[in-house]
Amino acid sequence: MLAAGTIHWASYDEKISQWAVKEKPFYTTQENTSFWSDRNISILLYEMYLSVLLTPSIGEDESLAQYAWEKQKGAWW
Repeated sequence: MLAAGTIHWASYDEKISQWAVKEKPFYTTQENTSFWSDRNISILLYEMYLSVLLTPSIGEDESLAQYAWEKQKGAWW
C-alpha cells in the first residue's frame, strides 16, 4: 500500500504508463494488449459476481457486526 501511494504521489504512475506504451514489455503489440485487457476485465467481473453469489448470507440469529467480524477474520487468518 505504501509503495502504491508513493508511486501515485511521486507521479511515477504516468511515467511507468508512458514507458509501458512505448516499450510493450508484456504484450508485443497494441492489439494483443487490447485483447488481453478486455479478457482480464471480463474475468474479474465474473469473479466479482460469483463471489457475491457464493458468499453465504447473514444468518437470522447473527447481527451485521458479527457477520462482518467473521468475514474479516477469514480474510486475514
